[in-house]
Amino acid sequence: MAFDVAVIGAGMAGLAAARSFAANGHSVQIFDKGRGVGGRLSTRRTEWGAFDHGAQYATVRDPAFSSFIAELQQQGAVHIWDSVRSGAVIGKPGMSALVKAGLDGQHGIAVKTGFEVAHIGSIAEGLVLSDADGTHEGPFDRVVVTAPAPQAAALLRAFGEPFQRLDDIQYAPSYTLLAAFDAVIEADDLPELAKDGDLSIACRQAARGPGRKSEHDLWVVQASAAVSKENLEREREAMVPVLLRLFQEAIGSTVPQPIYAAGHRWRYGLVETPLAEPFLLSADGRIGVAGDGLLGPRIELAFLSGVHCAQAMMDRG
Repeated sequence: MAFDVAVIGAGMAGLAAARSFAANGHSVQIFDKGRGVGGRLSTRRTEWGAFDHGAQYATVRDPAFSSFIAELQQQGAVHIWDSVRSGAVIGKPGMSALVKAGLDGQHGIAVKTGFEVAHIGSIAEGLVLSDADGTHEGPFDRVVVTAPAPQAAALLRAFGEPFQRLDDIQYAPSYTLLAAFDAVIEADDLPELAKDGDLSIACRQAARGPGRKSEHDLWVVQASAAVSKENLEREREAMVPVLLRLFQEAIGSTVPQPIYAAGHRWRYGLVETPLAEPFLLSADGRIGVAGDGLLGPRIELAFLSGVHCAQAMMDRG
């Protein structure tokens, strides 16, 4: 029997679940509150150039994920960024390409962005998704939730066990600076910094490989978990001068006034305490939860969580 499936979240876990269902003849619709797909595999495009301001790269160990990356390489959507780590994978021309290319040519998958699911309801015909304005989508036979655990828990509270276990997943936030400079900053690219410092990443975007050239010197700077937690409720723009100062301290030289600077807050930027299970499934098998909060804070693990969740739901029939 073919299912009508809804996937909440257009990141790597959502993509993997959707592809698994579609490959087995099921009809899938992905919903995401953002303007585009990718989730934390995010690329912001501006008039000054593009910034990869979320997850910085993926590592590849599992055969299933390796096969997926090989598929994307054939599409020209992958660059191997050996300068940060041997075999590190990034999207080309931006990190979001890892999801966009994964959706290209996929039959049976539709994507609706700008739709924030506020409620999941159950009726005789199936499961219905609603946004805050009361717009309904569905009914669906199966729903996969790949939002960060606190958001997933809020949607699934009424469905009881086993979704209370989502409260055990803990995240660290990440405050990020996107900055463009007229002059080239005299500093080495620092894609990964000491774990006990105030910054976790200071990355010149042009150093990330093909397709990232710009007339300006573009940098992404990410604060450490400790700094991000301390400043979690500050306004994003108020963090811009803070991150510029920390950037200067990290590179040991004065940074000129940027021609463009923006702050971004990833409230659920990095999984600190995963559930250490591949997915959660309702007793009737109609609702599943997948994502990096289940297995751990790696892009590959989010992918595998989505694959395993979809397979378990299909096995339940």
